[in-house]
Amino acid sequence: MLRFAEEILILVLDEERGDLAASLPRRSLDLALAGAVLMDLALEDRIDTDIERLVLVDPTPVNDDILDPILAEIASDGQSRDTGYWLGRIAGRGNHIRRAALARLIERGILRSEAHGLLSMVPSVSRSRRYPPVDGQSVEDARLRIMRVLFSDDVPDPRDVAMIALANACGLFRTILSSEERAQVRDRIDLLKNLDLIGRTMSLAIKGLEAPDEPPPELKQPKDIPAVPGLPLLGNGLAMRKGLVHFLARQYRDLGPIFRIRAPGRRFVCMAGPEAVDFLVAHGKTVFRSLEPMANFHNQMDSSRSIVTMDGVDHVTTRKAQARGYAVRAMRDRSQEVVDITREQIDKWPVGTPFEALPALQSVIAEQMGHVMAGYSPRGYTQDLSTLLGGLLLSAATLPHIMKLPRFRRARERGRDLAQGVLAHKRRVGSR
Repeated sequence: MLRFAEEILILVLDEERGDLAASLPRRSLDLALAGAVLMDLALEDRIDTDIERLVLVDPTPVNDDILDPILAEIASDGQSRDTGYWLGRIAGRGNHIRRAALARLIERGILRSEAHGLLSMVPSVSRSRRYPPVDGQSVEDARLRIMRVLFSDDVPDPRDVAMIALANACGLFRTILSSEERAQVRDRIDLLKNLDLIGRTMSLAIKGLEAPDEPPPELKQPKDIPAVPGLPLLGNGLAMRKGLVHFLARQYRDLGPIFRIRAPGRRFVCMAGPEAVDFLVAHGKTVFRSLEPMANFHNQMDSSRSIVTMDGVDHVTTRKAQARGYAVRAMRDRSQEVVDITREQIDKWPVGTPFEALPALQSVIAEQMGHVMAGYSPRGYTQDLSTLLGGLLLSAATLPHIMKLPRFRRARERGRDLAQGVLAHKRRVGSR
């Protein structure tokens, strides 16, 4: 049987985002995890609780790396404290409890941690909504059990009643249920939350603390974000064309980690420097997404989705599906072929006569990628691909209508011709 803290995390997991529910206030989650720890200690007969006080019954460790440190802290305190005191104190360890509980869920094969820290249910658990068997017994996952109890008249397990009382007190149902669903089960929750003594005690104690769902204090009006001076209509477009990286680095030095820039027809807010990295790591999955800014990229190719516009679990899953073709091993096993292609292309370069290096190198890379990834030469299409990719990026970033120009329309048609050629080749020879 999982601990309450682990099941609370499963209850609030947002599988579409690959993270815990973004709308759940951190204070609410910390209090829920603190209450979960105390409920487990009570079920282990290590403490006894009521609204007035929390009493140590048995200081013997339970061989649990989440519960035992808190049990030891309660045992060493030596003072009479109420349950609310310990809830608030343990909530301060919310991050530690959350990390430890997530690590257990991953170790037990219930969750998996993807790239960029994204979380998802292991497919077998997600499909069956049951945890992997322990001692020959398989248990339904927390969300399935709780939802069935709330939306039916089934007789609930006392453990689920306690979890419902805790989740309700901490506002978790505001995160995982819509307003219509909450209205539908309101009476059921009111009935269930008073059936279990431990859950009722935690609920009353939490209500005595600072309300976890009260709105945050009003934020001060931020200072105006500095704007980089530019030309009328063109904005900073010409300066960026001379070297985007150097341009952005200079603005970071002059204006700080956040500033505004303009390009023809577009305005951007830029974040730069280590401050931007810290913000991205801490909040990126919550506040950033790729769909809107990059939607025009795949729309121009009559595609409904592409990996550059996917976020969360969809992005990670698609990357994993494509990983084999891009793996280092795929290149290593065919390194001699890549060397031969490179030599063949270089042999075509004129000797003693100046030539443009960029198109020549693009041809080398295109031949390498075409043969290694698709077994098909893109010879004759390299310049079209370069034009097409440049147009798509400009369309997504600054000039949404640029793909209507004849040059880019021709490149797009040539790109489609190449794609049809690759598909026809694959149908003839099969996959490698």
